[in-house]
Amino acid sequence: MKAIVNGKVISQGRILTDHALVFDQQIRAICPLPELNSWSASELIDAQGLFVAPGFIDIHIHGCGGYDTMDATTGALRAMGQCLAEHGVTAFLPTTMSAPWEKIRQVVGVVRRIAGENGLTLLQKTGEDTQVATRVLGVHLEGPFLNSEFKGAQAAEHLTLPDFALLTDYLDIIRIITLAPELPGTDALLDQLAAYPQIVPAIGHSGASFEATQWAIEGGVRHATHLFNAMSRLHHRQPGVVGAVLASGICAELIADNLHVHPGLYDLLLKTQGLERLILVSDAMRAAGLSDGEYELGGQTVRVQSGAARLADGTLAGSVLTLDKAVANFRQATGCGLAEAIGLVTRNPAKLLGLGHRIGDLRVGMEADIVVLDEGCNIVEVFVRGLGGTLLRCPAHKKVTAGRLHLA
Repeated sequence: MKAIVNGKVISQGRILTDHALVFDQQIRAICPLPELNSWSASELIDAQGLFVAPGFIDIHIHGCGGYDTMDATTGALRAMGQCLAEHGVTAFLPTTMSAPWEKIRQVVGVVRRIAGENGLTLLQKTGEDTQVATRVLGVHLEGPFLNSEFKGAQAAEHLTLPDFALLTDYLDIIRIITLAPELPGTDALLDQLAAYPQIVPAIGHSGASFEATQWAIEGGVRHATHLFNAMSRLHHRQPGVVGAVLASGICAELIADNLHVHPGLYDLLLKTQGLERLILVSDAMRAAGLSDGEYELGGQTVRVQSGAARLADGTLAGSVLTLDKAVANFRQATGCGLAEAIGLVTRNPAKLLGLGHRIGDLRVGMEADIVVLDEGCNIVEVFVRGLGGTLLRCPAHKKVTAGRLHLA
């Protein structure tokens, strides 16, 4: 049993001071410091006045650190997990690109193998210096049921019409499926997906009208993939997908890299979506965490320069964003408090995936996915299911000190 002391604990959207967080694989107590002696904590960790928050959850990420979901190897997913942990992410959905269906089948099969029972297997290195890595919760299928006119960086030749039969072997591991509801066959697909509430139908890469989007939401669409990007735009006479989503009350993703969406709109999104229906995502590709240069995404060459990833024609091709930076960008643009902004990468994605009872917050009985960070969202320490506590990256602070402390 471990206990983190001298930290500001973010729990249920509140900041608790003078409290200890007691945990093993689960959160066992969040108690006033004088009550800590009633718990047999064998290791005390001094947070040195930093914030103690739930681990971040990235529900839309293609790759990072030189690796990509479409590499279709367990090694790539493990490497992605280790890279993501450095940025506070403790759980993620590897996200596909449109490709030949046999390739997508291969990718989803690899995700299933590494996710393990209930999609919640911890990835880690063994040895004396354990390096924690993010957990795989399932897969986000971004394509191939997309509108070619709004394909973004998706390869048009691999797009196809919605077909439930393609999904039947993988209903246990799919968690989000992004689709364009204006395509023929979408109504039947949504009807069939209704029997699988663990799968979240999302609208994205779509040119649907306001009315068609409303119909899709009534038919089961519960989420919007990278709002504003690769979808019909908001216009005062033709509100399109954006207008329907903002009017609907469903959840929406935001890529807060200050490139995909102007930061001046973040505050508007906060006002329209509220703190409960907005989710920050990275939509990162394999260049995230690496230097400028040429990379690959979905079989296409991507040039990364000055923080922007683009195809040869200038189309944005994912991002090199990390969730810690997304939180910092969002706070800078909106003035949102740290506890509130943290909810956009913890409670909200967990709730969307139906996992809000196990991850996404620090409450007694929940899994001990924990990050220690400063006011600027620099990640200092990460625990996944209680394991970790070896410094990953610390640009602004010394390592959080583990050891015995004197408690008055």
